[in-house]
Amino acid sequence: MKLISVIIPTYQDWDRLAFCLASLEKQSLEKKNFNIYIINNDSSSEIHDINMPSNGYLVKEDKKGSYAARNTGIKLAETPLLAFIDSDCIADPDWLKNAIGVFDTNPQIGLLGGHIDLFKEEDGHELAFLFEKHYAFRQQENIRKFNKSVTANLIVRRDLFLKFGFFDQSKLSGADMEWTSAVVGAGEHIAFAQDVVVRHPARKTIAELCAKRRRTIGGYYHLTYKKLPLTRRINSHLVAFLAPIKTVTKFENVPLTERIAVLIVKWRIEFAAFSELIRIIFLKKELERS
Repeated sequence: MKLISVIIPTYQDWDRLAFCLASLEKQSLEKKNFNIYIINNDSSSEIHDINMPSNGYLVKEDKKGSYAARNTGIKLAETPLLAFIDSDCIADPDWLKNAIGVFDTNPQIGLLGGHIDLFKEEDGHELAFLFEKHYAFRQQENIRKFNKSVTANLIVRRDLFLKFGFFDQSKLSGADMEWTSAVVGAGEHIAFAQDVVVRHPARKTIAELCAKRRRTIGGYYHLTYKKLPLTRRINSHLVAFLAPIKTVTKFENVPLTERIAVLIVKWRIEFAAFSELIRIIFLKKELERS
């Protein structure tokens, strides 16, 4: 019986998926012990020539969103453990072997988040990389302080999905953190492993960082913002623009020029989020009047 299944959602990312699959070919865990499920989340795109592993399966999910794709993979997999990775990530050779080792020696653990090593692609912008280096994928902190993890490097006992249900596929962002937090809140145990490693590319441009922030602000509006009184709304905007100053001053062993650069990028991203929030509010008013 196979021990673990790797689930990879992909959307028009065939070139980087090829590197991800190549890293899975190099796993120290023997192929006979794991499957790979690649979920194509864009049925309209042509499938590029990829070197499909002998233990790999390519399936289609028409419903938009990476969580819908991941849920499809969960339903297909039958192994005791499920390993989630993004199509643009590169797995360390011992990724799966080390993850299985953690579960074998710690039967009380239901979820495991591994270290995410950020790297800059050749055509990536230096400022975007500096920002991501300080703010993106705080996996260890998120797991140990807040009991939540992203699916860029997450391993879960399959039984937990049968017990608690799947990811909320109505969301395009944040459903992984929400699901892991809820499961741990219900009494399951989550752990962080430094030696369960995947490498993740930093976003290439500041425009990509702003686009990501605009995507997440919609969920924040519907879940939280619109329920707040006016004074709390104003305070949330002040915090968004002033808190980065305090955060940046706490960076250890970081040159002043780098701190200032990261702060400027952070303000640019928060301005994009504020602009999107205003757009949503006025769009909502238009819909209510129509």
